[in-house]
Amino acid sequence: MKSTGYIKNGKYIKGTVDPSTLIDHEQVTYKEASHDKQRREHRKDLIQPYKDGKPNAEFIQQYPTEAKEYGFI
Repeated sequence: MKSTGYIKNGKYIKGTVDPSTLIDHEQVTYKEASHDKQRREHRKDLIQPYKDGKPNAEFIQQYPTEAKEYGFI
């Protein structure tokens, strides 16, 4: 069965659905998932060189060149 239309923002629109037009980037769940994805993708960028006043082992592992510049290695 072929679709003859769809409802968007409370209005009936004739034609087939273009899925990219139906994504509301302001939805709370979309925004939350987007932020979680960004946190996962850029987690490495958030690692600090010091943790509790001591060199951070995770920083040394992820950034060996920068750790040498800090004098950790």
